[in-house]
Amino acid sequence: MELPQNVHDLAINVLAHALRPFAYPLLQNQRIFWLYLLTSFAIAAAAFAYHHRGSLKQFFAHAFPASVYRHGSARVDYLYFVVNTASFGLLFAPVIIGAPAVARFVKEMLAAFVGQPGLGLADLDICGGWGAALALTVLAVLAFDFAIFAGHRLRHFVPTLWEFHKVHHSAEVLTPVTVYRMHPVDDLLIGVLVALCTGAVRGVFDFAYAGKIAELTVFKLNLVLFLFYATGNNLRHSHLWRHLLGAHRRDRRPEPGQARARAQDARAQDRRGLAPDPARLGGGGVMRQAALGPKRTGRGPVSGRRARLAEYGLLAARRRCRRRISAC
Repeated sequence: MELPQNVHDLAINVLAHALRPFAYPLLQNQRIFWLYLLTSFAIAAAAFAYHHRGSLKQFFAHAFPASVYRHGSARVDYLYFVVNTASFGLLFAPVIIGAPAVARFVKEMLAAFVGQPGLGLADLDICGGWGAALALTVLAVLAFDFAIFAGHRLRHFVPTLWEFHKVHHSAEVLTPVTVYRMHPVDDLLIGVLVALCTGAVRGVFDFAYAGKIAELTVFKLNLVLFLFYATGNNLRHSHLWRHLLGAHRRDRRPEPGQARARAQDARAQDRRGLAPDPARLGGGGVMRQAALGPKRTGRGPVSGRRARLAEYGLLAARRRCRRRISAC
């Protein structure tokens, strides 16, 4: 029995989205594109060789420790990556406004208020269009980065959005896949903001140059964004970044995502007039002492920055992470 065409198309669409996570290392617009991973690996290897002068075997043991990549938090990262990537395009992407639609809208609005597209700016470009293309390339990246920044600020300072975003900051170890540890609401918000900002820039240039100017690209990706991804971007979500520029020697203080999420949660409760609950936040002696008030010693009460760190459990988290780093 032959399936109806619409059922057949739906099955193909579902299968394509289910397999999409496994294609990400081959997609140049994804942060785990094989070339970006390779360049990050090369930068980390050079930093390791400079600071430790160890063997290649030692570097591999340091770069891919089982304690990180088989950690329970890392396994949650992998699960988020597969489920979100497979389902987002099928369930959520159709309802997100795209940058091309925003660009068309901006172009049409400008044409309605100003006149026909094309302001003669192409004739003024002494670089034969390269100047305008470079300007569009840079401004498009700035718009993209501003959208990411604005979305991140909103998710940290709007209590409702923070409840979704703290999923990302709850990671206990960092791997390149941690960047995909996002709640779908996070992805929706960032997708809309990026489309609005980059689409607006594209629409203005389409109107001013009558659609004759395009971004400078590498592998069909914005040139500046490509260079950013290809110069160690993946090291941001990695335990290896501290070895760059000798940071592991000067500053061993980690930034534990779990403690940060708990600290933000405590601040949010404090803004609502609720005292942080040490038991719910998972704190130990430091958190319990913070709930009881500053500890008095022979030198008087704990004061200033140390008291604030103790209040949110960061001091204890830093001590735990220092021991983990020392054990590596």
